Amino acid sequence: MNGTLLLAPDLLRTMRVAAHKAIELDEPVVTTRCILLALVDEDHAGHPEVLRVMLERAAQEEAPCEQTLAFKTPDGGATMRLSDPAYRLFIEGAQQADGRYTKAELIAALAARASQTI
Repeated sequence: MNGTLLLAPDLLRTMRVAAHKAIELDEPVVTTRCILLALVDEDHAGHPEVLRVMLERAAQEEAPCEQTLAFKTPDGGATMRLSDPAYRLFIEGAQQADGRYTKAELIAALAARASQTI
């Protein structure tokens, strides 16, 4: 991953929903669990078995890392930072992207993590 990486609209929508999930769950940051719940909520998330396994293993993640990203909620009313594990997951997906980071790369990163934990 060199230079600027554009986020595809589907990925940006997913991350905004994840920010909203963090608020609903009263979490101080967007956690991996919030990302997974956002993916599960979307009709076209794909790979439901991967998401189920990851949700079972997702732990509460409290603090954002020093280097992180933030996403607005869908209504633009709040901005939520990623937790350290969520940031690392996001970057793992970005490293697989070729010019435009889509939700498919994020799901591939989740699948890689799930295969490591099974």
